[in-house]
Amino acid sequence: MVPLNSNFPNAATAPYLGLVAWGDWTVKSGSGPGFAYMANTIQTSAGSTPVAGQNSWIPESAGLAKVESAVWTVDVSTWSLTLKWVNPDGSLSGGLPFTEDNAILFGYRDYKASTDPSWNPERINISFKFVPDGSPL
Repeated sequence: MVPLNSNFPNAATAPYLGLVAWGDWTVKSGSGPGFAYMANTIQTSAGSTPVAGQNSWIPESAGLAKVESAVWTVDVSTWSLTLKWVNPDGSLSGGLPFTEDNAILFGYRDYKASTDPSWNPERINISFKFVPDGSPL
């Protein structure tokens, strides 16, 4: 998916809307840090595991951050968009999108709170809808 109105840093070199995780994090309940940030990324193949690549989350981390752009699925009967992250071990994530402060994340939202009792930002579960060009919002 390519956002048409992105003002993310590095939108020219990382034009696809995807997910970014740090190193070999997995995005699934109870395993590792458990989440990825929504950001602009380089293009990746559907079903591939995360790859090192340019992104807008931490642009200078191109060698450390792992990205996936082919994470989106659309249900054409409801126009709902869902995300599927492929973990480094090839397993599919079971996470959900949520907000944290001014970021959109995907995965296990209670991981950080469970490891750092002082951390408690407002977190809101969200969903995505595809709006075909020309359709009313």
